[in-house]
Amino acid sequence: MLNKRPVLRSIYFPAILLLMAMLGGCNLPSDEPCTESELTYVEDTAPHDTRVNTLTPVLTWRYPDPTCYPGLYHIEIYDQDIIGGTYDHSAGHPSPIHQGQSDGPYYSVPASAGLQPGKTYAWMVSARTAENRGRGGSVIDWFTTGPLCGAGADLLPPIPLFPPDGAEMYFPDSVKLHWENQMTCWPAGDIYLQISTREDFSVPVWYGDTHVEYIWIQDTPPTFEDCTRYFWRVRTDPAGSGEGPYSETRSFVLRRTATVCPLELGPVITLIPPSGVRIPPSATLKINANCRSGPGMDYPVLAILPLGLSLEVNGRDQESTWWQVADVELQKDCWLSGNVITIDGDASDVQVVTVAPPPAAVPSDTPVPPVNCGQYNTNTCSSQPACTLKGGTCVNK
Repeated sequence: MLNKRPVLRSIYFPAILLLMAMLGGCNLPSDEPCTESELTYVEDTAPHDTRVNTLTPVLTWRYPDPTCYPGLYHIEIYDQDIIGGTYDHSAGHPSPIHQGQSDGPYYSVPASAGLQPGKTYAWMVSARTAENRGRGGSVIDWFTTGPLCGAGADLLPPIPLFPPDGAEMYFPDSVKLHWENQMTCWPAGDIYLQISTREDFSVPVWYGDTHVEYIWIQDTPPTFEDCTRYFWRVRTDPAGSGEGPYSETRSFVLRRTATVCPLELGPVITLIPPSGVRIPPSATLKINANCRSGPGMDYPVLAILPLGLSLEVNGRDQESTWWQVADVELQKDCWLSGNVITIDGDASDVQVVTVAPPPAAVPSDTPVPPVNCGQYNTNTCSSQPACTLKGGTCVNK
């Protein structure tokens, strides 16, 4: 009787070798670690603007470049109030409520992070080298914690936070609203938002559901009009049908240009100086670039910042060729050349910052070659400190 096993091996073994050869030609992940200059943004972050029914969620992402791998990933979690419009950035740089590290594209948020139920949190992850250097970042993402409010639970209205009631606001391309869920659970029917030009909401402008405590409404195509008062409110909804309680009604006057809006709009809290709109300056990187300890190439590099990153501008040099920016990850300022950034906003009031000179160059250990005194004649020999006349010949001392 024929033994079939050697025949099967003779068929499958070459096939396996062929498959391995084919895979070897594919774009498989590299086993080479990334250098600082090679680090890039991560992608496909999750959870992405959604609810998580836990206070210890697992965060995941993907590193898009297969030619190298990061040595580690740095994770930061922020309270939404810090990232949102209610935070006073003039008081200092926002700090994360939790930081952690991972050697793979995932991170389990520990209970020690102190996440609270029914709240919205922002998070970001950056790729680093094994020495925790470099900065390949991600866009900021959000998630909301559960648990969901059970059937029959007493729903409380959200608390509007931003903009302040009656504020005259500069929103050039989007409208941002921010509120707070005051329950220790998340409404199973989410949050429902209404915006109207009438206080009784009889003329709707925008309405819809959201499952976080903020919203940015892009004004493309134009949804809102310049120098117009808008009323807004939010409510918590139960699961299934029915409506929960509304928040108080607030209003804002939208200013999309530098024109002062008419006084007949009524009393408002003006957040923009009457002399005109001033957008705080920011610097956006045109390329990956070194951020240094001072305004010049002789200052040490503190961080390598990625293309597209936007940072708050805090100062400039006398010639406005170098700009001092606020780096959240460094927790201090550093300097970028004006050649690698685009300045957005009004930089006319940015202060000139004077810093100490760069550190002196370290002397070289290379010995200075001795003077060859034999090249000098008897008349010029005595003028050379290293030389002397001996037997009518100029020689080294």
